[in-house]
Amino acid sequence: MANCREPSQMVGDFLREAAVLIAVLWPLEDGIKNERISGTVMVFSLLSASILMYWGIILEGRDEL
Repeated sequence: MANCREPSQMVGDFLREAAVLIAVLWPLEDGIKNERISGTVMVFSLLSASILMYWGIILEGRDEL
């Protein structure tokens, strides 16, 4: 099976996808709710997204957990 992936690779892929969603949707929700994107929300969303992206890249490169 050529497409057989390890669990750590699937978790890494999930974390990378979650990072993109957090980076986009959290500030968007804040902008819709408050009619202005807060700088604090932007900093925390980008910080959390970058941490998740880093963990996702690390986990996806491993062979197993």
